[in-house]
Amino acid sequence: MPHMQVSVITTDSPDEADVDRKLVELARKTGAKIITNDFNLNKVASVQGISVLNVNQLANALRPAVLPGEAMRVFVLREGKEANQGVAYLEDGTMVVVDGARRFLNKNVEITVTSVHQTPAGKMIFGRLMEERADGAPLARHAAAGRGDNAGRIPDASPPGPGAKRELLDPKKGYD
Repeated sequence: MPHMQVSVITTDSPDEADVDRKLVELARKTGAKIITNDFNLNKVASVQGISVLNVNQLANALRPAVLPGEAMRVFVLREGKEANQGVAYLEDGTMVVVDGARRFLNKNVEITVTSVHQTPAGKMIFGRLMEERADGAPLARHAAAGRGDNAGRIPDASPPGPGAKRELLDPKKGYD
């Protein structure tokens, strides 16, 4: 990045014993910003009025939003904890627990997202298998009544967004 200047500063603050406080004081003296994944350093710098970019928060902000009712395609990689559950993972590592997918181990399945839960370790997505209608179009099991003729169908929208079809790559296939 031609407009970015990088410098290595070797000075120390012997009057400060705490490393986080040393970094905050150095940022204050030099007008620098702090980039970190350290939760405590982020809090200390923020309280002191220093600009901070938390890498973990940035990664979470860049993850695609998934909403209940959205359709997606996932590769069922292993069995879940509960009977008949299958587990898949999105490219970013998000775990997807699918009801009724145990019988589809090592296969791609169409699902409907039923809920999304944020945990301290990250996001977890829960979903259920989709069934096909007589005309071959996917139909969500137990689809909510009154949502119209398109309830449970996977839309053909190209850019990912609410209701867009997402696909997890099959780790057993080779891709060029």
